Amino acid sequence: MNLILQDRIGLFKIMKVTLSQLAIVLALSGASYAENSKAQDVVLDRSINISVKNRSLETVLKKVTSITSVKFIYSKDFVNTDAVVSVDAKNKSLRNILNDLLTKYNIRYEIINGDILLEVQPAQSSSSEKQDGPNQQQLISGVVTSNTGESLPGVSVFIKGTKQGTNTDGSGKYVIKVPDANSILVFEYMGYVHKEVPVSGKSVVNVILTEDAHQLGEVVVTALGIKRSAKELGYATQQVNAKDLTQSRPTNLAAGLSGKVAGLQIVQTNNQIDAGDQIRVVLRGNRSFQGSNQALLVLDGVVVPLSYLNSINPNDVDNVNILKGANAAALYGSEASNGVMIVSTKHGVKDQTQITYTNTTQLNQLAYFPKMQTQFGGGSGQDVYGFPQYTPIENQNFGDRFDGSLRPIGRTLPDGSIQTVPYSNLSDEKKKFFQTGIDEQNDLSYSTGNDKGSTYINVQRVNSKGYVPGDFANRTAARFNGTRIYNKLKIDYTLNYTQKNYDKSYAQIYNNIINTPANIPLTQYKDINSTYGNLDNYFNDYGLNPYFYLQQQRNNERRDDLLGNLSLSYDVAPWLNLTARAGITTYTKNGKFIKKAVNYSDFAHDSGKSIANPQSSPATESDYSNFNSRMEGNFMATFKKKVSDFNFTLIAGTQTIQKSIRDLSAGTDFLVIPDFYNVGYRAGDANVSETSRKDRQLAAFGDLTVGYKDYLFLHASGRNDWDSRLAPENRSFFYPSADLSFVFTDAFKSLKESKILSYGKIRGGIAKVYAVQFDPYSLEATFDVGSGFPYGSTAGYSVGGTVYAPGLKPEQTVSTEIGLELGFFNNRITMETSAYWETTKDQEILKGINISSATGFTNAIINTGSGKNKGIELSMKGSPFVSQNGRGVTWNLGVNYSYNTNKAVELYQGLPNLSIGNNNYIVKDQPYPVLMGNGFATDPQGRTIVDPGTGFPKLSQTNILFGQTTPKNILGISSSLSYHNFTLSGTAEYRSGSVVYSGAGSTMDFSGISYGSATNGRERFVYPNSVIETSPGVFIPNTNITTRTGGIDYWAGSTTRYDVMQNYVTSAAFWKIRELSIGYELPAKLLERTHFIKRANFALVGRNLFMFRPKSNMYSDPEYNATTDNAQGYNNLNQTPPTRIYGFTATITL
Repeated sequence: MNLILQDRIGLFKIMKVTLSQLAIVLALSGASYAENSKAQDVVLDRSINISVKNRSLETVLKKVTSITSVKFIYSKDFVNTDAVVSVDAKNKSLRNILNDLLTKYNIRYEIINGDILLEVQPAQSSSSEKQDGPNQQQLISGVVTSNTGESLPGVSVFIKGTKQGTNTDGSGKYVIKVPDANSILVFEYMGYVHKEVPVSGKSVVNVILTEDAHQLGEVVVTALGIKRSAKELGYATQQVNAKDLTQSRPTNLAAGLSGKVAGLQIVQTNNQIDAGDQIRVVLRGNRSFQGSNQALLVLDGVVVPLSYLNSINPNDVDNVNILKGANAAALYGSEASNGVMIVSTKHGVKDQTQITYTNTTQLNQLAYFPKMQTQFGGGSGQDVYGFPQYTPIENQNFGDRFDGSLRPIGRTLPDGSIQTVPYSNLSDEKKKFFQTGIDEQNDLSYSTGNDKGSTYINVQRVNSKGYVPGDFANRTAARFNGTRIYNKLKIDYTLNYTQKNYDKSYAQIYNNIINTPANIPLTQYKDINSTYGNLDNYFNDYGLNPYFYLQQQRNNERRDDLLGNLSLSYDVAPWLNLTARAGITTYTKNGKFIKKAVNYSDFAHDSGKSIANPQSSPATESDYSNFNSRMEGNFMATFKKKVSDFNFTLIAGTQTIQKSIRDLSAGTDFLVIPDFYNVGYRAGDANVSETSRKDRQLAAFGDLTVGYKDYLFLHASGRNDWDSRLAPENRSFFYPSADLSFVFTDAFKSLKESKILSYGKIRGGIAKVYAVQFDPYSLEATFDVGSGFPYGSTAGYSVGGTVYAPGLKPEQTVSTEIGLELGFFNNRITMETSAYWETTKDQEILKGINISSATGFTNAIINTGSGKNKGIELSMKGSPFVSQNGRGVTWNLGVNYSYNTNKAVELYQGLPNLSIGNNNYIVKDQPYPVLMGNGFATDPQGRTIVDPGTGFPKLSQTNILFGQTTPKNILGISSSLSYHNFTLSGTAEYRSGSVVYSGAGSTMDFSGISYGSATNGRERFVYPNSVIETSPGVFIPNTNITTRTGGIDYWAGSTTRYDVMQNYVTSAAFWKIRELSIGYELPAKLLERTHFIKRANFALVGRNLFMFRPKSNMYSDPEYNATTDNAQGYNNLNQTPPTRIYGFTATITL
């Protein structure tokens, strides 16, 4: 009830803020609407003071705007705003000032809807042409939209045969005066087919521009920031724009990408307050057995750690371009062997200055809880008759059936009192432990631009209150992007700083809560000093009060990220450009983990309370500091030449990368001053360690593109790396790539004129790429501090237990892909499909090769084995409905599908399998990795063999292979439906073809709280689909032999239930509604009279609102994993339960 009340209060607060903001905007707009046409003229008669000498006309107009708030509308293509003018006016009307400024340049002006429209005075050759009248000049207005229904700002609109024109505003609207009713308007916009529309006496002309099939996807940012035309590319890329990323206003970028890119899998470990750093991003499945399979993250040309993905402000992002395979990533080097995510942030736009404020407030609520039994209470034994027996101090749930009677819980206290509660189901108490979390994000950005450059500044603050009580986090970020142009020199720079702080509780608290008997009133123990909630008197003999855990064990951490990038580009000649770039990424983490002292009374200790032995545990502390930096510099020379029908582009360059890491930690197991957490105040020695690593990579590369008649393109690249982590003889390695692109719709005249097929391209490519998977100094013998040292003043060291094979080489992947891209009906429907094949050999086996300890080592790292990876991808976009006037129905759909499979072809010297942790194995001739573990013996028909004496299933003598842990199929569906100013958007995602082990099921069976443990009423039962082996190889169906017991002996039995992996492996398939939003944009007419609000929109948003999964998975979100490494498909109660998110966002642009 309290949670529901809190939720409503939270929603009321959001609604209050929303209505307040809306009221302000409407009030301003309403006041403006009260103005009549006479008030418009008053604007021109207003007296102002202005003094500007020898400045451009554009500068003067902006000065006037800043004084009067009057907006000028004009096209720089027709109005010479570069003209140098001077003005010195004191208490002079705006009308007279404009007459003095504009008349000499043949510029006329007119007030339209509160703005001043500037036009070139049309030439007039006769007196009849100089006449003004209703049959001559005419005012035309309208909206220009794309073929997908989006408004197009900055479209050039002019009268055919003249220089008279204007541009559309930020909402795609325009106003222009034509000389007569027979005029023809011309609409031009980069990337779209230009259009000529006769006025034909109409006063409103709305226009839809279609994408130019010959410029589809015009420019794509590829490796090392190289920009190429999309039709040149012979490999698969996919771009997600800002609108699609932020439609549900995610507070982190990873959430905005899920389901929107074919072949992209994003995995988060849990929902803890710091879960943003625990992320796994994979493109096109796994290649490496034990090395990294995660994509490279590049932000504004600088490589950043993948954990930084959730530190990037989604509102800062202009687009994310995904380079999916080795073909696209060859120039980035070995770091990009698994594909690249290139994030480009926003920059200032020429001739547009704006300030944008966004507030997003979201509620996080518990979404899914394991399915639990509600029939039986605390207990772990039986009475003399074999019936379940209630135990008041027990955390297992094998007591008798609930009957509603009053029963004691816990032990009798020294004063003789004991707590009594109704013996009935209170399982909702577990859910009530969690609160409603709140995320509030505020963004403020400023952007501007002109012919000489642009500037973009953004500041952000995110405050998060976790749904685990007492957990909180915040993020503060500032970004500064800019461009400066000095004739032939262009300078781009980026500076970004992010600080994150969090304070979170003990990770295993979820385990503690779930394993509390269903009859315990858990929320009554919030006060850990209360009679029944304190350490001594809490009912559970085997665990602490979970509210005590919230305070006893905590982790505080601060992370500071600094990113800088500088690029200098100089056009030496029309055919030669030189570019130099330097970038640095650093992050520092400083944290403290504390564990408070626990001291039990003599009563708790002497009464036999298990957890009170030992009676006292000292306070402990661990401090840590991590510093990570990456510096990169590269130089490129770009040569361009056209010879007849051929275009040549050659890029040659070098790159230097240096990475360094330093880790420090200091801790103690015995602090001596209560609640004072300082390692210096301890008893005994401190636990101190320091690690430093540094490595360097040098590279030289070349990239050649040859185009023929702008429809056939051959591209080749090559790169040579020198990596300090390798031995000198293997330090240098070269890898090439080549691809071909053929735009057949541009090659054949018959296809150019097709009204159905707008665009068609086939492509193919092959590439080789290497990956170094081990740390610096791995090839050298290094020594660690020996166990028990230092001993007094004596130091001792021991060599590590791992030996590296001589001549260790990098892993090598050869990738081949083909693809087809099509556009139909003026690209109203587009489709892209790819197929790829990859072979990775010289796999670096980092663990699992055990050797004789007589060698002085226990593990060897070697090059061995190979694997194959292949798949298909399909991306489609379409617009079933497109508004003809910007106010009708527009419906855009997107579908992304990928299928991926792989196989371990060869392992070390016939080794059948190789463990990589969490019961994940590499098994020859199987997909990798697969989940493998113990299970039950079966007959040839797959029926379970039971022991005829006990009725319990028999264990198999060999491990069972359950299936692969990464999904084969990933399907994402996105939809955006707009009507007038309303937009309904959503994204759904489906994954299948993999399995997951739920450790929660094992723990819950052992404690008797699982739903399955009560399905037979704790009575004896015949094991389903079982057989009895009457003689070797002979089996008969089991119809009457029941299990020896249906209670604790079975469900908590290590060989029957909780310790048998097979019982808890289920399909990891799911459908999720990733995001859903409904937004409303205030009409431009409502805002334009304010003279300062350009746009205002509001939206209700939701994330992870629904999840559909197989009935067999009763435990958790199958997407959650215990780790971000390759050992996937494994989760447990050390994680936190899933949440659903819903909230409100408002954006105002000035």
